[in-house]
Amino acid sequence: MNSNDTRRSWMVGGGVLGVVALVLVAILSWPSAPALAPPRLSVSTNPDGAAVYLEGRSLGRTPISDLPLDAAIEQAILRIEKTGYASVETTLVAVAGASVSFDIPLVKQGDDLVPDHATLEISSTPGDARVLINGNELGNTDAAGQFSGVDVEPGGVLVEIFKEGYTPWSETVQVVAGENRPIDIVLERVPGVLPPVTMATLTLQAVPGGTVSVVGENCQLNVPCTVRSGDKRITFSYEGHTCTRTLRLNANAPRSLTCYFERTLNIQVRREDGSPIWATILVDGLEIGKYSDGRVKLKSGERRVEVQRTGYDVLTPQKTITVEPGFEERLTPPVVFRIREQ
Repeated sequence: MNSNDTRRSWMVGGGVLGVVALVLVAILSWPSAPALAPPRLSVSTNPDGAAVYLEGRSLGRTPISDLPLDAAIEQAILRIEKTGYASVETTLVAVAGASVSFDIPLVKQGDDLVPDHATLEISSTPGDARVLINGNELGNTDAAGQFSGVDVEPGGVLVEIFKEGYTPWSETVQVVAGENRPIDIVLERVPGVLPPVTMATLTLQAVPGGTVSVVGENCQLNVPCTVRSGDKRITFSYEGHTCTRTLRLNANAPRSLTCYFERTLNIQVRREDGSPIWATILVDGLEIGKYSDGRVKLKSGERRVEVQRTGYDVLTPQKTITVEPGFEERLTPPVVFRIREQ
């Protein structure tokens, strides 16, 4: 090898070493990834003072606020204990850098507070069906088919539902203490058997008067009417105005309904200083009396109300009051008119 070849070999080797050195310097000087912050835990209970354990290790007593945990924890069992209260156990799922909070209401222990029964919420279609629990008849579902709040012992409970004209329904349901179990039952009609016809009493009134019609029935105002039980659509009429409602009538359960085609209006007349003074009250241009404070009946529709008094200027313009028929007797909010002596 001549001197030129030797020199060239050294130059190549030196260049390689220089590149390696630059790579090492870059690696060593490259900023390292910041260490992830540990997860933090907050626990509150009602009442305070409960012991908190994470995988059996005591963390102290509640309230615990923003306690740093081991960064390696991802999932662990959290247990809460307090003398006289039921223990609570839940799963803690931790994420590095995140905060996890628990707000736990504690349940007091004691024979009078620990549930020892289950509750049945029974619904039948149609309604007014007999309900038997473990062979004991408890009553009937209501017109809407509801029979709620039946407390039973845990275990197997025999539920039976009967209604004339329908196939009986029965089933043994398994319940546990503290459970609230809904039971929805649709009864099947027995083919060829019509349900019995039951009757109800209905009394209808209209104020100040009018007429009434009940679909499928013959009823008059102010006279008790015997009708078939079930849903009844009732329409009252008076001077071109109507009000309608559907009532569900149950056998041997009298019902009444009144439609009001008028409202009571409280009219007040005042001087500028607020003291009362009488004036003539007019409704739709007709004089109905002289009042400083008075109540007048307004029939359904739009009614013009105004006041007058000789020698006085009326500062409040006439009012238009809209009266809608309805099933409640209501007092219209007061209307105040102000007048001033000329």
